Amino acid sequence: MVNTLKQTAVEEEIQFYKGVVYEAASGNVKPLIEHVLKVQNKDGDLVPLRFNPAQEYYWNKRTETDIILKAAQMGFSTLVIAEFFAECMVIPGIECIIVAQRDESVRELFQIINTFMASMPPYFRPQLTKDTESTIIFDHSAVAPGLSSRITTGTIRSDTVGRGRPRHRALFTEVAFYPKEAQKIMSGLIARLPRGRSRLVLESTADGQAGHFFELWQAATTGGEYEDTPQVTYTGHFIPWYLAPEYKYPMIVGDTWGQPIVEYTEHEQYLKLKYDLSDDQLRWRRWQIATLGEDMFKQEFPETADEAFLPVGSAVFEPNLIDRNSYHIKPAVTNINNFDVWKTPEFQRTYIISIDQASGEQRDPNNRPLDFSAITVWDSVTLEQMATFRSREVTAKELAKVVSEISEIYNHGLIVPESNLAKFGFIDWLLEYGVKHIYMHRSPNTQKVSPGYPMTVATKPALKDNFKNILDTEGGCTLHSENLLRELRNYRFLKGAGMRSMGAAPGGNDDELITAFIAFDPEVRSQAYSTISAQAGLNRKRAVRTAKVFS
Repeated sequence: MVNTLKQTAVEEEIQFYKGVVYEAASGNVKPLIEHVLKVQNKDGDLVPLRFNPAQEYYWNKRTETDIILKAAQMGFSTLVIAEFFAECMVIPGIECIIVAQRDESVRELFQIINTFMASMPPYFRPQLTKDTESTIIFDHSAVAPGLSSRITTGTIRSDTVGRGRPRHRALFTEVAFYPKEAQKIMSGLIARLPRGRSRLVLESTADGQAGHFFELWQAATTGGEYEDTPQVTYTGHFIPWYLAPEYKYPMIVGDTWGQPIVEYTEHEQYLKLKYDLSDDQLRWRRWQIATLGEDMFKQEFPETADEAFLPVGSAVFEPNLIDRNSYHIKPAVTNINNFDVWKTPEFQRTYIISIDQASGEQRDPNNRPLDFSAITVWDSVTLEQMATFRSREVTAKELAKVVSEISEIYNHGLIVPESNLAKFGFIDWLLEYGVKHIYMHRSPNTQKVSPGYPMTVATKPALKDNFKNILDTEGGCTLHSENLLRELRNYRFLKGAGMRSMGAAPGGNDDELITAFIAFDPEVRSQAYSTISAQAGLNRKRAVRTAKVFS
């Protein structure tokens, strides 16, 4: 009787496994991963590979080419290896490669594969034609003679990794820590992936505002391309620490970090409200910051993608100053053709419309501009960010047209173009499109007056200092743009150029930040106060137009 029950249970299990295999062969490998594959958890126990919240979040958003910026130890290498392993089990002809930073990391990743194999029931374990310390080959000769699938592991430091064979799946782990010379090896491997029939995943924790991974992430999240792999457009996925269920510190009597939280810091109140963090999570966060230090905590366990990349060299703006100005960052209420709007104009208020026009000289391998042209709209009194326009694909004349339309919407606010490029016809186009108020700059040396704001090594430090002072003043301004906050984090003193030369970190941009520098200038704000009359706000034609634009 007992043997009969055992036999029945085995037969039911076999039928269930056949079902998940059939589903995996049809394209859905998740049931096979969760019900067949096992891993060792952090306590050393062998458990089914059930998706945690972070893995579930990514799984539903994954694409053909992904770059993952994550907190430490979130299980993404394991997840992607499981995906590749499951596909190799059921799909003939799949060639996978898994690349790590060091030999030790390669061995650890290959051990995950060995655990998958060893923990499966013998009657379900796939047949292999090869099993070495770096390669496993699945035998699919039952489908057709000679058919197989393969997973190969290797270190990026090897010149021969991945050579000689086409690839369909590739995972590069901890890319931020690859040596600089590995970029060509990595690009060569990526170039062999067939477009439309492959899967490419780059994953890593951050390692500063420099290097291959940082620049790839910047390109992925700002809509650009990285010059070494122009054929690849990555989808960026940021995975914060609080998606990991184990990152909690429960209340423990007599434990230093297990005490009830009596008073929250301002930032903790913000985290509770924005991300719905529990006290257990906040206790864990306090414990980790005390252990690692605040900067290293942000790198290893970031709450936002931008704070993960610590400044390399001398940052212009202190992280704490940026954090204090991050609480009003939010998605735009309206987006129309690259025009993000947080607040519409109010009657009798004056606005500053600041412009940073791209030169168009820097181009990607497809001859598209690398720089953005940017327009930001600010309340001239409160310095609240009202709206932002950013685009690479816009000519100077088209940009002038956009400026004129924004000006009409925002009570004919003061137009402040950055004048280094504005002299090449841009001012004339603004006038042609009927703008009413253009900022006039008076040179302190010659007293000469000319339209536009000159951005030079002489004026930029003063603009930066003024901007920094306003950021440091409680209620001095209200920033809404996530991109502006990113540019603040990436802005730094350029190496070897002294403290007067500043710019974006490699792969980053500073166009929106430059417009904010200009808009916050006292003389710009002073001129803005006189740009509107009470009658302007009563202009029915403009009111109707505004209503139509934002409806």
